[in-house]
Amino acid sequence: MEAIREALLHYGIAPMEIDQRTSRMFRIFDGNKSYALKKSKLNANSLKNWEHIYHYGYANGLSTILPVYLTKDRSLFVKINGDYYYLSPWIQTRYLRSRPKEVYQAIGKLHSATKQTKPYSKDDSKDNMLQDFRQYAAYCVTSQKKLLSTVEKFEASHFMSPFELQVCTHYRDMERLFFWLQKRIDQYLEEQQERDDYVYSIIHGNLHKDHILQGEQLQFINWEQSRLEHPTIDIATYIQSQTTYYDTDNDELISHFQYYTEENPLAKQDKYLLALYLLHPTSYLQLVEDDVKQRSSESMISRVQKLEKVYRQLLFGIQWNEQLDEELMHQDLEEMES
Repeated sequence: MEAIREALLHYGIAPMEIDQRTSRMFRIFDGNKSYALKKSKLNANSLKNWEHIYHYGYANGLSTILPVYLTKDRSLFVKINGDYYYLSPWIQTRYLRSRPKEVYQAIGKLHSATKQTKPYSKDDSKDNMLQDFRQYAAYCVTSQKKLLSTVEKFEASHFMSPFELQVCTHYRDMERLFFWLQKRIDQYLEEQQERDDYVYSIIHGNLHKDHILQGEQLQFINWEQSRLEHPTIDIATYIQSQTTYYDTDNDELISHFQYYTEENPLAKQDKYLLALYLLHPTSYLQLVEDDVKQRSSESMISRVQKLEKVYRQLLFGIQWNEQLDEELMHQDLEEMES
């Protein structure tokens, strides 16, 4: 606790209570107010982006970014024994897992307010980007063949483990997933061929439920992975954090997405990119490979649970893509009629 007390001295706070809530989060009470002190994972490289988001938020009045207090030296952080600490208000929150409307609106406003378009440079050329996606397409083809071979091997055994049976049961849906992956990659490449620039915004970088607070208003915390990047990364991260749960209202996650696009409209290629993020199969394939090569020391129950959570995410990705196809078909018909 010595490092915690030393950090608090830089804010002029004499704590009456120090309550450790997680390995890195401490609730501080000074007899009058409560604070949240975070022992961050920031380093010299990520610190610059982190400071930028708070300076930008202060300058532009972005109330969805939970503020941090300045030290007595007017710094956003204090460094103790090589670790970066920062202090913010302690917010009493309510549960938000099933409230996507507010999250979509809030993050959409941030993405829209910070959106910029940048032409491709020599170091970050369009040709390189297109080649990366072509390589990803080849990876998907190879991965599907490898997964099919694994399923056939499992089915040939006399007694399948629960994990192996689970993979075989999933395979029909995984075939659908690889179909959508190839289709979206082709569509994205076709759209991007016509563009000489790309879009980016300030993104949170780790937008899951533990970083979303709802007190008097919705606010986001832990901007340690914030950076300038394509805004669909935040949306995909948020959606995937929700869809690991068996009782998530998937229809609500899809239908309420309109509240995001009302704040930050997405071009067709951006919708394709989001669809691709939601279909990305590497986590699932890695779990299967670890089982085949007996690299996991976890129990069978734990491995089955992990696979099922990733499968739920991918199943939602398929549902999202089916809905997107209906939406785009409807738009095309409207354009033809007009």
